[in-house]
Order: sequence, then structure tokens, then C-alpha cells
Amino acid sequence: MLVPRRKSGLAVYLQLPVLLLLTVLGVVLLRQSGSTPPRSPSLSAADRLARLRSELQQRVSAISRYTGYAMAISFKSASGEFTVSGGAHADGGPVTEKDTFLFGSGTKPVTAVAVLQAIDRGLLSEDTPAWRSVDAGIATLGGNETLVGLFGPIAKDVTIGQLLRMQAGLADFDVPGFDAELLRRGRANTPLDFLRGAAALSPAFDCAPGTCTAYSSTNYVVLGFALLGLQNAPSVWTELDQSVGAATELERRQGHALHFLDRGPLRAKLTVRGHEDASNGDEAAFPASTDLGFNLFEVSAKFLQGLLDPAEDTEVWSQDSTVLGWTCGNGVGTTKAMANFFWKLLVEQSLLSPPLLESMQRTALLDTGWSAGAIAYGAGLMRYQVSYQKRLRDGMLAPESNPFLTPLSPQPATEHGGSNVSAQPPARRAAKPPTTGEAHLPRALHSDEWGMFIGHGGMTYGFLSEQGYIPQLNATFSAVVNHVKRDFFVPGVLTCMLVRLAALELRDETVDLECGDWYHKAQEAAVLQDAALLSDIME
Repeated sequence: MLVPRRKSGLAVYLQLPVLLLLTVLGVVLLRQSGSTPPRSPSLSAADRLARLRSELQQRVSAISRYTGYAMAISFKSASGEFTVSGGAHADGGPVTEKDTFLFGSGTKPVTAVAVLQAIDRGLLSEDTPAWRSVDAGIATLGGNETLVGLFGPIAKDVTIGQLLRMQAGLADFDVPGFDAELLRRGRANTPLDFLRGAAALSPAFDCAPGTCTAYSSTNYVVLGFALLGLQNAPSVWTELDQSVGAATELERRQGHALHFLDRGPLRAKLTVRGHEDASNGDEAAFPASTDLGFNLFEVSAKFLQGLLDPAEDTEVWSQDSTVLGWTCGNGVGTTKAMANFFWKLLVEQSLLSPPLLESMQRTALLDTGWSAGAIAYGAGLMRYQVSYQKRLRDGMLAPESNPFLTPLSPQPATEHGGSNVSAQPPARRAAKPPTTGEAHLPRALHSDEWGMFIGHGGMTYGFLSEQGYIPQLNATFSAVVNHVKRDFFVPGVLTCMLVRLAALELRDETVDLECGDWYHKAQEAAVLQDAALLSDIME
């Protein structure tokens, strides 16, 4: 069992002057250093990439010192690749490009590629009824449960393609009560625990299969069983490795491949400790009052209170890997390995046949449940806009929504219980397939809109991440942090910062995304009472 750790208020009082001093010194040094010399049109592509790395490293170092978070960002383009990092790994040394993090739902594109490669080999099709291979996979665990037995007769209509595209209608097991209990126990028995958790919800379907697009991690656990049920698949679920077709043997030997943890302690492959904050989400009471979407004084007071009397913090390190949700969220590795995966998938286009790759990228807007109207989903890939202001502009968020709470994984407001094998999907949902294609998406999610990327976010115990492909730069990236205190931190701060700097350094374009500065300045005001102190770092 996990024992939450709690810092004493006295300890933080003693640390606060040190935090103030380090932050001020860091800012002064950055100001005095003059950063890098002015850009020149004659700079080579390699020089521009080096400038981008330098500028990004300065900011990541400052942010990491300031927040205490460990983080890393990897970037890969035709001109080269690099990783910048900050914070400490598990042994106390500085985080480097070799350190590993948990990617949560960033795992889903790799699982999707494994399924699509099986389709390429003729073992499955998007129209295949899922129960056929899923039941065979469940049977390898030695029980007699089936997909229909768990979810009721309507589950017979679920197809492989619907699971890939979040259009099967299955309810998401990822609800607060389930998550908290799983973390408390520190392990699951088998992946069936996640299916049983979803089947116990009422209703167990958000809509009839194929009639809505609703994000649910349950789909990708089911897909794991579909892979396990294929001919020549491993006979034991703990031996399923969905990355077999996504990494070469050389990449594995060099440590540049992602790993997928099925069982055993997280620390066996994880080198950075994660932190699960019990207060995550408590900031929902923040008022939205200024044009930036927050009340600076309220935020400052709340943040300072958190420094002086922090909530219980659970370390994510010693738990069993079974808590990660198997094929929906068990990826671990370096940000470099994740950026390389998306490079091979979407730039080199070497992992899938052209028709299947096109199908994977064909998205429909989520229209039910978590993040409805704000994210478009394909076959394991999502289109996401990091700019809060652009999402607000295009009606993807309600004006009164809270910019501090933009989750990266499903977090339903309530949880449900009880058996549901005979429940039917809501009758309110019309029986028509979701509309796909960029023309049907909000402007903010179009390929030529700065701040939009194609990839996947991840929010798992103790870690937040974003990874994918930036069309305007023809580049891939991965960004991760070892804390879930702020749901919007990675997309709205780290990824936004990367895109803005890359546009400036690599293309001489000034891109104003308005998606992250409010967060830094609010924190800075809370500690130093000077919201402008880091302005030349963040501008």
C-alpha cells in the first residue's frame, strides 16, 4: 500500500527564503547573460536549431528551478534533434535525455499502430466485430468472461475500428473513485479489472456503438485483448509488447525505444519519480475575471497557501506496473524515444501503409463526455490546440470555463456503481456515424493553425505529457513533467513555449498563442510579488 507523504508547514517556511533567493538569482543571471546573440538571416539550419535548443534550455531550467518539477522536452526535425531537461531524477542527479518518464495515454498511438499493423497483415479489419478476438484474448487469462458477458448484448456490435476511434460508446473506467482505490492498493490483478470497472458503471455505454465519439480509455484495454487473441500472439498477457513493430532491434539496444510495463515495480524502468497531488482539481473555485481568464490576486493567494501548507503528495515510484492500465497507458521511456516514434510514424511514414496512415489521421470531433467539442480523434491520434484563447475564440470552450483545469485524460465529475450488463445506451443519441474530416473541425484544429498538433496527450499517476507532430515545422516533439498539480501545464506552458520559440528561431515568425504566460506570471507574483520579473524569460 502507498503511504502519502506530507511536508510540514515549518519545513516549507524554512525553504521559502531559499526558493526566493534561487529564483531571483536565476532571473538576474539570465538577464545578465544576454541569452543568445541576435538572429541573422544567414544562420544555417543547424545554427538555428542550436539557438532554439539554447533558448529552450534556459527557460526549462528556470521553470524547473522555480516549480521544483522534473521535466524534459525533445524536438526532432530534418535539421537534427535535441532534448532539454530540468529537475532531478530519482537518485538526485540532474535529469538528462536518458531519463525515463511515464506517458500514460501517450501509449495509445503505439497500441493503435500495433492494431493497424495487424490489419495490414490481414489478421483484423476495422469492420471486424471486436468480440471474436477479444474473447480469445480474455480466455488466455483462464476465465470464462466475454465482452458481451461484461457489457451486455449491445457489445456484440462493437467493431475494431470503433474501438480505435473512440466510437464504440463504452464507458470509461477512469473515474475518480476507481483511480484513487487503484493507487491506494498499488496494483491491479489483471487487465480485466479495468473492463470490470467500466462494466459496473451505469450506463456502461455512452451511446450506441458507432453513433458518437466519446473519449474512453476502456477502448484501448479492449484492443489489448484483441491483440492478445490473435494467432501467434503471446499466451500470457504480461508478455504482450505492442511496440514490436514500432522500434528496431538497434533502437532497443541503444535504449532509444519505448518500453511497455505489464507487471513489476515501476522503478524497474522508471528513473524519475512521479508525484500525485491530492489537491489536483481543487482550484475549480478560481474566478474568471480578467481578459486572461483569472483573478491574479486570488491565484497568488491560493498558490502561496499551497507552498506554506501543501496537500498530501503521493510518490509514484514503487507501485506495480499494473496500475497503468495495460495497453491504454503503460508506456515508459525517454522523450527522445517518443519524439522518434512520431517521426517514424508521421514524417518518415515508415510504420504503416499509406491507406492505413491516412485512415489513422482521419479525425472526428469528440461530441460526448470529456472534452466534447475541444479535441478531434482519429485512430489513436488526436488533434489538439494548445492555445486556450484560440479554443475560446472558436467556441470549443465555454467562456466561464477555468483555464487552470483543462484535463488531458477523462475525469468525469461523478462516478457510478452497480451491475450494468443489461443496460441499453441512452436513447437520446441519434443513430448516425460521426462526421470526419478537417472541414468539419473548428478553425483552431486545422493543420495550418499555429498551436495545433497531431499526436496524443497523457495524464497518468504522477505524470503529464504531450507528444506528436507540428505540421508548420514538419517536426515532432515530446514534453513531460513529473507532477499533475496543473492539468494544463504541459500543453499550455511547455508545448506552447516550444512552438512559439521554434516558429521564431527556425522560421523567423512571431506567433502569439496566448496560452501559457498567465500561469508563470501568476506563480511568480505569488512568490516574488512581481509578475513582470520573468517577463524577458517568457516573452
